[in-house]
Amino acid sequence: MKALLCRAGYESQVLAMARKGGWDTLLSAQTYHAGVALLAREMRKSPRELRLVLFQRLTALLKRGEACWEMPAMAFLVEARRMQCLWPLLVGHLQDADRDISAKALLVLSNVVHVMEKQVVAHLAPLLADKLLPLFDEELDCVRELSIRLFQEVMEAVVGTKTQALKKQVHRSLLPLLFHWHDEIPRVAQASQEALLGAAKLLRWEQLRQLAETAQSCRIGECLRFKAWRRTSARPSVPWPRKPSCC
Repeated sequence: MKALLCRAGYESQVLAMARKGGWDTLLSAQTYHAGVALLAREMRKSPRELRLVLFQRLTALLKRGEACWEMPAMAFLVEARRMQCLWPLLVGHLQDADRDISAKALLVLSNVVHVMEKQVVAHLAPLLADKLLPLFDEELDCVRELSIRLFQEVMEAVVGTKTQALKKQVHRSLLPLLFHWHDEIPRVAQASQEALLGAAKLLRWEQLRQLAETAQSCRIGECLRFKAWRRTSARPSVPWPRKPSCC
């Protein structure tokens, strides 16, 4: 491996691994994961062009679906949190025709969001949310669940920042989240309820938050229908029978 990395232009990373005892950690099953993480951190310091090539190779490995490569590839991709140039490529894999790749991209992005600076997440959140919303309705239940959970994590990550740009997507998410509250897959249903609660908090919609916390999905549906009616009917000929208590 050392010779291959040197031939590929990673001589300084090979030397850094030697100084930190990284190569020895890769030889033991007990320290192997730590060694992979150390190598990933060192590779993060390589020039941008080499990082892009590395990223493309790693995603190709994940597509092959070989279990022996999955953990090392994921460890390297998690280090993309400090490689913002790779963010568009990672987000682009959400739309991969191979939904297993989409699921892996969601897992990596979840790790990335947790460790990125709050202001950076706030800047990238609208673009990411826009890509996540269509995945709520994916046939593969793990993609539905992971996309909804990542959406919630993004909302939580931007608390305390300027969230105006994200609020449009959050408003758009309310009906899909309510729909999936009754998803046939319990994990998806739970993720949807938790995300709806997170949306209420981000929007500072206190009544919606209370209804989400007490699992009153029918009243939430009535509220959302009223909000939609009020937006589209400036001067309705037939008034709404009564204003829901949560609006």
